[in-house]
Amino acid sequence: MSGPRRRLLGWILVLASLSGGCAQVRGKVVAESAQGPVSLTGSLFDAEGRILTLSDGLEEVGRFSAANRFIAAFYGLAPPTWTWDASEVINEALERYGGEGVVNLRAVVEEPNGGEIFLAYFTQTTPLVPIWIRVRLTGKVVRRRHRPEEERAEASGG
Repeated sequence: MSGPRRRLLGWILVLASLSGGCAQVRGKVVAESAQGPVSLTGSLFDAEGRILTLSDGLEEVGRFSAANRFIAAFYGLAPPTWTWDASEVINEALERYGGEGVVNLRAVVEEPNGGEIFLAYFTQTTPLVPIWIRVRLTGKVVRRRHRPEEERAEASGG
């Protein structure tokens, strides 16, 4: 293969590699020091191991929502993983509503806005341009619902 053809092939490979980038952001959400139980489902366990649900044993006392941004560059290789400890957000919600736990916890990646869409091309082709995602965390704050037999036992002193 001659010099000009080899150069042309080299440029084609360079341009193809730049146009086919794959940008990614990795992150995880934890609640390591939450002051109450946290569940991705609509139920929690009580002290005796029984399952409590919103329809049987739990009452919703509030809802919360918080967002955080995860950023990465170099096609997601730097930094490799971000961790969001949502314990503070959850503890604030438990205190604000007088709750004992959180159910139906959801972490959802939000849709990008116009500026982020405009930069999408550059994040795909240039590893130096950072990419980011916004994660919204929502949940229902709950507490145990008193049952009539528990109220009678408390009233009778036993």
